[in-house]
Amino acid sequence: MDASLVSHARRGDREAFAALIAPLENRLYRTALAIMGNPADAEDAWQNTVLKAFRGVSALREPDYFSTWVTRILLNECKQGLRRRRPWSPVGDLAQVALPEPDAEQAALRDALRQLSGDQRTVVFLRYWLGLPLAELAEVLEVPVPTAKSRLYEALKRLRLMLREEEES
Repeated sequence: MDASLVSHARRGDREAFAALIAPLENRLYRTALAIMGNPADAEDAWQNTVLKAFRGVSALREPDYFSTWVTRILLNECKQGLRRRRPWSPVGDLAQVALPEPDAEQAALRDALRQLSGDQRTVVFLRYWLGLPLAELAEVLEVPVPTAKSRLYEALKRLRLMLREEEES
């Protein structure tokens, strides 16, 4: 992350803030879409995230964590939006995301993901769909790295078990 851009954004420079958000836009919108399940709600969550991030960027302590910080804001926005609609599902309805038609293995994986607990789906989603490294994953989840690692391990163990059972049946 460009520390000088963050510094300018923290002082209210809109262009600097826009330059920071622009490379994250696609990834964050896809995340919102996956969680919210429809484009209108994803757009609302994305817009609210950008607004809150712009208003709060002056309080950002670590410029290197700008992306993590914005991701956390987005996850909280999505969680609030879904709480108003229905119980929170961190990956939403994966069938609503514009993905190619899944083969049998992909369909089994999607079904297994849906059976994970909310915390387990969240950690798998953040790690493997968004590609967050463990340190950033822990930061987004606001837990220590060993806790994030443990959650990921348990989620993957459960996924493997479910996929093995599916394969055997």
